[in-house]
Amino acid sequence: MASLLPRSLLSLLCCLFILAPRAHADSAAARLTQYLPSADFQADVMQILPPKVIRQLHDRIMASISQHQEWFQQYVAQAKQGQPLPYHPNFGITQEEYQSYLQGSRRFNLTRTAITQIKVTQDKAGNVMLSNLGLNPPYDHVIYHPATNTVSFAKVELDKFQLVNQQERNSITGRWHGAQWRFDTVSKDGKIQQYLKFAIGQLEDKDRSLIYIDGRTYDGELHNSSVVLMFDSPRAIPQ
Repeated sequence: MASLLPRSLLSLLCCLFILAPRAHADSAAARLTQYLPSADFQADVMQILPPKVIRQLHDRIMASISQHQEWFQQYVAQAKQGQPLPYHPNFGITQEEYQSYLQGSRRFNLTRTAITQIKVTQDKAGNVMLSNLGLNPPYDHVIYHPATNTVSFAKVELDKFQLVNQQERNSITGRWHGAQWRFDTVSKDGKIQQYLKFAIGQLEDKDRSLIYIDGRTYDGELHNSSVVLMFDSPRAIPQ
């Protein structure tokens, strides 16, 4: 079914953008606690959003569609699969604005939407927990296990480890290097049922670090909890 800008698209792009660059597997599973802060710290909660003017157009379209729901259902049913909906005055914006909307919806910015105080705790075994990560439970904390170089996230062990070396200056995050841990399950028909990812690293052109968290489940519909956190580069946890 064709659509304007699915609400899930922003979340989907957030899932894909940050680790699209080359990721290099490390057979030695090097410990990367140098990227983890050793004390509580403040972080900017970032979301991938289209430009403000595009969000305003989107709100106007949605408000107008809500007044023409029966018409909209019929209009969508007649549309071509995989194609943007043709312009119609019932969208509540002009044809020129609609063209700007379609073009601008492809350009996204990393925008700060909140600030969070991340809590760092370490147990006697050296496991490090980061909590208050700006998402709802169970996505609000992760535990890093240095002994096995794995991450516990949403009650699942993320055991697929890769080093990341992102060198595209024009990417949303800019250049950065670090590590990622992930877990995924695939159904018999090849569809991903659950996809969990945690990444942490150092920006190369700024004295800042980032954390990227992605939790996705599919049950015929996408459910996504994703966030990017950026913060001043912390001192490493003593090894």
